[in-house]
Amino acid sequence: MKAKTNHSLGKVLVVLLILSITLTSVDGQITAVSPDSAAQGTTGLTVTITLNTDTDPPIPSSDAPVDSVMIGTVSGTSVSRVSETVVTAVFDIPATEGTGLKDVSVTFPGAPPTEGQDP
Repeated sequence: MKAKTNHSLGKVLVVLLILSITLTSVDGQITAVSPDSAAQGTTGLTVTITLNTDTDPPIPSSDAPVDSVMIGTVSGTSVSRVSETVVTAVFDIPATEGTGLKDVSVTFPGAPPTEGQDP
């Protein structure tokens, strides 16, 4: 059985305020996240993530499925790769979600490990 290696693309910081979240791009692999705010306790929130095609390592081809989309420890559902550069996922933001910075990641299955990581 072949081991599955995941490669997370980009990180976006999420600032959870008393009643909202704010998303900001960090390393250029994710160029936009929309909407950029939502109230804590929001359910059924469709989030659109735009990926940058000019990165190293490059994003997987448009036919590569998305394994997962996360905001911190919150998993997106109904994940879809709309185009080469656009991924959507639906989130239920817990009313009790702690405030602070969170990573947003898009993970593709079976991507090779980055340099310096064990397979």
